Amino acid sequence: MPGGKHILGKPKGPKIFGTARVGDRGQIVIPKEARSFFGIQPVSWLTDPSVLMFALVIFTLWADVGYNTIIFSAGMDGIPNEFYEAADIDGANAFTRFVKMTIPLLARTFVFVIMMTLISHFQMIVQFMVVVVKGGPNNAATVLSSYIYQQAFVSNNMGYASAVATVFFVLIMVVTAIQQRVNRVDWGY
Repeated sequence: MPGGKHILGKPKGPKIFGTARVGDRGQIVIPKEARSFFGIQPVSWLTDPSVLMFALVIFTLWADVGYNTIIFSAGMDGIPNEFYEAADIDGANAFTRFVKMTIPLLARTFVFVIMMTLISHFQMIVQFMVVVVKGGPNNAATVLSSYIYQQAFVSNNMGYASAVATVFFVLIMVVTAIQQRVNRVDWGY
């Protein structure tokens, strides 16, 4: 938007999520007053196999929010001001400008963010190997990238791990090609 002043503003994560923090035993710690008011019991996010994968997916999405925000901010700053000036002259309100101008003009940014997020989520070995030790309880957090690591470096089965990694690479390429085809943007500004 004009002058780089757009909807994103300053990061608000620490202000919004300051009352909930991850505890040292993998529990979301909510102040006692809030728990008693809402009747919430503590959940062992990293030790309960039924919620472990969900917790790691939420953690990974949260970790990507900052990067994606910067990319979208740069994309919005790259939209020429003349488009917004023309919309103002035509009498478009802020919502109409956002829905009919900003979002379509961010199509390439959306494609890039979707592709990079998808690829990074395919390669989530850091979250699954560091946050959850050895695949978690009952191997609830074992994903393909950590399985490749276990086969190669724990079981010393390099040939099998290389074959699985090659299939993983082909899978990422196929998904990327499909994503590129579906999200093709044939215009520019």
